[in-house]
Amino acid sequence: MVDYATPLGNLTLREHLQSRIGQLGIQADASQILITNGASQALDLLMRYMLKPGDTIFVEDPGYYNLYGLLKLHGVKLIGIPRTRNGPDLDVMQEQLKSHRPRLLFINTVFHNPTGTTVAPQVAFRLLQLAREHGFSIIEDDIYADFQTELTDRLATLDQLEHVIYVGGLSKTLSSSLRIGCVVASHAIIKDLVDIKMLTSIGCSRFAEAVAVSLLERGAYRKYLERMRRRMRDALGSTIQTLEDAGWEIFEKPVGGKFVWARVPHVADAERLVACGAPLGVTVVPGSYFRPNMETSPWIRIHVAFGNEPRAQAFFHAAAALEGA
Repeated sequence: MVDYATPLGNLTLREHLQSRIGQLGIQADASQILITNGASQALDLLMRYMLKPGDTIFVEDPGYYNLYGLLKLHGVKLIGIPRTRNGPDLDVMQEQLKSHRPRLLFINTVFHNPTGTTVAPQVAFRLLQLAREHGFSIIEDDIYADFQTELTDRLATLDQLEHVIYVGGLSKTLSSSLRIGCVVASHAIIKDLVDIKMLTSIGCSRFAEAVAVSLLERGAYRKYLERMRRRMRDALGSTIQTLEDAGWEIFEKPVGGKFVWARVPHVADAERLVACGAPLGVTVVPGSYFRPNMETSPWIRIHVAFGNEPRAQAFFHAAAALEGA
């Protein structure tokens, strides 16, 4: 069922989200929050609103592969900025800014997909300085926010929605089937996004929004998050230990979230890991899928929920035994 009367989305749900982002220090009222059909729709709406074919966009390398696909549909030019253990490589970004005028930077700040890393405060401050100096906006994807137990400042916290547009949601924690995402931005941007949302999808699911409100109001979501964080923390620790025991290299040990970015040190192309996993019944997505233009990569993304399954452990040891190349 679609709610034609409230294109912003369920008011009670928006008030709950307002409270949650308020805990991060992001000051916004409910009228600055637009409910979307997951974070993917939020990103798509922003692309429709802010981009035109031929625009130059900065993205993280590696990063979210679905984002790359959406951007390419809009006919824009992608410039990959290497993701380090502390966030985007500022030296590379400053060098690229000498020859490019990006319209936007897309960034996943907390528990980055796929590396599991979180942007360091000093990097966050410099990113905002560069955005102001060079006149580009930042789309901050914080879809994994609720996996975090010890809160850290977001770019939107430091900027207060002047150069940053914040994207969040509940799909990665509450349920992917409910498809609850949101955009938090200035009143002017939200007003225009509402028009685009109504033209492209009419509205969102009243049922999904009502279910989300019910869980948030009764405290069930808070209790669920506590259980999930404990389980994910245990799975993360044991997966990292298993990988290290098998001789894998970890890009950076995450402090939370659900991804580990890892490689076999002597294997140069993760396509060999794909071939290694297939006979064991393990599907491996090579690191090239997480690069803007499918460049070769030795890394793969490992979901910690599956890290201790017997097939996964057999794969980790078989991959580590591959001959170097």
